[in-house]
Amino acid sequence: MLLHASANFRPGALCGVDADVVYLGVGNLDRRPAGFVRAYWDEVVVTTGARRVVLVHWDDFFLGLHRSLPYVMDDLGVTTGRLLPLARCDAVDVVMPVAWQPSAPLAGLG
Repeated sequence: MLLHASANFRPGALCGVDADVVYLGVGNLDRRPAGFVRAYWDEVVVTTGARRVVLVHWDDFFLGLHRSLPYVMDDLGVTTGRLLPLARCDAVDVVMPVAWQPSAPLAGLG
């Protein structure tokens, strides 16, 4: 597993790193150009060979984990609208964590 909490990357930094699951920071990806989002996905998810992505860093630190950031700060719908087609193309499962619920990020990956 790889925790990549910031929605940025350094080209080539993850070459040689393998991860079945990536916890992918997506805060403010809605404000980035589509080309940046694609490059970010490729550099972090495709490069590591991840088969599952868990979206992180989308929540409002002041309102609690049950709510996403207000649209004025971050539009999670735009972000997921950009990431889900990439995930489908690369056969990567994308999930949202559920606050205060146990998870098994490797379950079903075989």
